[in-house]
Amino acid sequence: MELRTVTKATKIPPLIKRMTDHQRAVYDQLLFMAREMSPEFSDYLDGANIHTDDAMAQKAGFPSRIAPGVQTYSFLMEMLSLFFGESWLKSGKIRVKFIYPLLIGEEIRCEGEIAEIVGDKKNEGIAKLDLRCKNSQGKLISVGSAEVRVKLANND
Repeated sequence: MELRTVTKATKIPPLIKRMTDHQRAVYDQLLFMAREMSPEFSDYLDGANIHTDDAMAQKAGFPSRIAPGVQTYSFLMEMLSLFFGESWLKSGKIRVKFIYPLLIGEEIRCEGEIAEIVGDKKNEGIAKLDLRCKNSQGKLISVGSAEVRVKLANND
C-alpha cells in the first residue's frame, strides 16, 4: 500500500459540492434497501420528513429541506479518499459533529489540514487531521477529526 507523504499543516485539497435533490433521493433508495434488511429503518421512509418535504422542514424550524447528515459525512469521506487513496480505505478513521444543516441546493466546501503526525520506526506514522465543512455563505456545517497512516517527510 502506497502512503501519502505529508508534513504538519499540509492542507487537503478542498472538495466543493452542491447538495442536489437527486443525491437526497439516492439516500432514500439506500434507506429503502436498508429497510429490507432491518425493519428499524421503516420510520425513516414512512411519510414526509425534514429531508423530503419543505413544509415539514419549515415546521421544524428550517428554511427548507435539509440534507441528511450522512451526505455531509460522505463528502468528507470522498475528499479524504481522493487525497490519501488506498491508505484511507485501509487505515482511516473519522469523527464528525454536525453543527448546522446543509440545505438542499446549497453548496458545501469540505476542508482538512494535518494537525499532528505521530511517527514510528518505519518512517511511517499516523496523521491527525482537523476537518470542517462550510456552506457557500461561510457558515460552519460540520467539524471533525480524522486519522490515517502516512509516510513521514524527511523533515519530520
